[in-house]
Amino acid sequence: MIDRRVRYLQLAFNDDAATAERIVPTLPRDPRILIEAGTPFIKLEGMAGVRMLRLLWPGGLIADLKTTDGGTQEVAMVAEAGASAATVYGSCPTETLDRFIEACRCEEIDCFIDMLGVADPLHVMRRLRQPPSAVVLHRGRDEENTRGKVIGYKHVARIRSKYDVAISAAGGVDLKEARSAIFNGANIVVVNIVAPGAPWEGIKSDGDVAALARQFLTTIGSRPIEPGEHPAWDTSSIPSPGGRLARALTPTDSQRRQPDWLAVLRSVLRSLAEDSAKRRGR
Repeated sequence: MIDRRVRYLQLAFNDDAATAERIVPTLPRDPRILIEAGTPFIKLEGMAGVRMLRLLWPGGLIADLKTTDGGTQEVAMVAEAGASAATVYGSCPTETLDRFIEACRCEEIDCFIDMLGVADPLHVMRRLRQPPSAVVLHRGRDEENTRGKVIGYKHVARIRSKYDVAISAAGGVDLKEARSAIFNGANIVVVNIVAPGAPWEGIKSDGDVAALARQFLTTIGSRPIEPGEHPAWDTSSIPSPGGRLARALTPTDSQRRQPDWLAVLRSVLRSLAEDSAKRRGR
């Protein structure tokens, strides 16, 4: 679960599974790094993509659903796939927000409310039955190059004065913006992994992503923590209904038939590659 005392680097994957499969294994095994299955990634790869990321990464895994309706069902889907957090739109009906937050609580995963396009996040929060785990102050990718569009740090103190929640800063974040985010009180910095030639800020997917991730961790200034010290890195706490995925990822000696997770990963990647080939052949 997200710890407000820790500063996190959230790396958002918005392209295909092949890009994530190549990069994620190279990243530092640091509990301060959260992996995000971005909205375009989920639309392209589905729950198979989320399962693949869980096989590749033992730490925090955020499914950026941006749910607008039907929150209970969507939370169940990503929890079953191994996500440790999910996002819902702050502009959706209050009923959806309440159900989404409650579903996350039942599934024992974190709930992030994405305030993209919301003028007053505190107004949204006041209508809720219970607060989320985190609030995302988000400047959209399409807004990055618009003069005057900034991440809404002015809301941090207002939210924190009423609610004990984590604050995430997203949208066109580079090293300079990461410093601003931490200075203004955010404790999660979201950085996009972007394709070469893409017009958005972030870490280029053809560069040394691991080295740049270390540089971001140094910039945000959170102290190093060891695997096992933080629950986000304890695979026994990876949520899924009934704990099935957590038990499968950490098989005990008493489990006689242990799954070959490398074979499972290969099978998932093969299916994703076949789907991509079919799409290209259309």
